[in-house]
Amino acid sequence: MNQLRLSVHEVEQLRKKSLEINKELIDKGQAPIMDSKLLHRAISQAIPRMMLNEYGDVVLDLPH
Repeated sequence: MNQLRLSVHEVEQLRKKSLEINKELIDKGQAPIMDSKLLHRAISQAIPRMMLNEYGDVVLDLPH
């Protein structure tokens, strides 16, 4: 797959999270990251944690 389509809502959520994270990076004296790089990082960390719950929903298995 070379392309991923996001809904308008998902794009807006990504934009808001990117602004939040980039503000923190700048406050720490680090360079901001592009929205696409943020999304790549999120996907690469989420894929190994994806699983089905008892109801058949795809969820992330996160440490407690």
